[in-house]
Amino acid sequence: MRALDFIRCTLTCCVAAAMLAGCGGSQPPIGAAGQPLNGTSARAVSSHHYESLYSFQGSYSDGAQPLAGLVALNGAFYGTTYGGGGYHNPGTVFQITEAGKERALFDFGYSGNDGDKPTSGLIALNETLYGTADGGGCCGIVYDITTSGQQSVIYDFQGKPDADNPSGGLAAVNGALYGVTLRGGSGHPPLGQCRPRIYGCGAIFHVDTSGAERVLYSFNKAPRNGEFPVGSLVAINGTLYGTTLNGGDLSACSGQGCGTVFSVTKSGRVRLLHSFKGPPYDAQSPNGLVALNNVLYGTGGGGTSGLGAAFSVTLSGNETILHNFTGGSDGASPSAGLNVANDLLYGTTQKGGNDKNYCSSDGCGTVFEMSTSGTEQVLYRFRGYPDDGSDPNGYLTFVKGTLYGTTSAGGTYGDGTVFSLKP
Repeated sequence: MRALDFIRCTLTCCVAAAMLAGCGGSQPPIGAAGQPLNGTSARAVSSHHYESLYSFQGSYSDGAQPLAGLVALNGAFYGTTYGGGGYHNPGTVFQITEAGKERALFDFGYSGNDGDKPTSGLIALNETLYGTADGGGCCGIVYDITTSGQQSVIYDFQGKPDADNPSGGLAAVNGALYGVTLRGGSGHPPLGQCRPRIYGCGAIFHVDTSGAERVLYSFNKAPRNGEFPVGSLVAINGTLYGTTLNGGDLSACSGQGCGTVFSVTKSGRVRLLHSFKGPPYDAQSPNGLVALNNVLYGTGGGGTSGLGAAFSVTLSGNETILHNFTGGSDGASPSAGLNVANDLLYGTTQKGGNDKNYCSSDGCGTVFEMSTSGTEQVLYRFRGYPDDGSDPNGYLTFVKGTLYGTTSAGGTYGDGTVFSLKP
């Protein structure tokens, strides 16, 4: 199973199907954790200036299906697409201006070593962009690319006992890059855990910009710390924090665990902060973190309605459910991490929103704003093809008072969009 399929199924509350297909799990049971705030329902949508800046064409010369957010560098934005570009739709790196002028900088897949089908976005470090592709090479790559489109592979993962399948983004700390891989690592799990044992249960890695790489930690040496890490790591005072899709408390989610929040030092020492219990009182399978005032915030599946939840976790591991997504006019299935601006949290949901749209009855997705106490306001509800984007999967970027993001579907050609929104 490719990382994209694994993650998509998880983030649309189908963890059981993904685990049954590739990881030996089953439907999560009802659990209880955290301290739900039941009074944090969504407020009505206010008037906000929204603009669809660009519709991807999905041709050989353009990308399709952006699954990650954007990074701002020197007055432009840069991102990746999972498809489009080249003869086998291997994905692209693209540039787009605030006015919506787009160009494809690089098409993956022209050689067997330059990467394929990126599901994560880019970071900027010293005027150069860095990213991961979970396909291509042996078992995925780390690459750099200039703003003019010159790409080179920094590191080619080799699979177990090395890392494998880098589906998450990168974090830069003191000039070095850190990330996680969905599979790989040298851990030897006990029978019944991480069923595809030949591929490993994931790893945390360090790589410098010259390509020297080492695995900091292999998951399932201690199952309680989690399995299948996803999302980007976030650094606070020299310590990194991240999430896993499964593992943790193995009494939850039919013995597979509902995922964890963990910390890891730069020397590779991992500490479990929180084990999720799943619906109806807790989130499950979180998809990354953001930090604000030394508190971690994120989203995942689960929640009261099983349609997703937003949560906070202190550095000592105290978790609170901030908001339970309910679908309908509210969002559902948050499939990307949060971003922070002006002490507020901003994010997207893949489903939910307007009932009258070109999507299914589940809705085309939303953009929302949330306070750190959990009060949510839906800023925009997507309408879908052909008038608008749908199914946002990426994080939001905040520049000069405006949010910028992508949708993985919808738009003029049905291949996704780039949009802006002034909250």
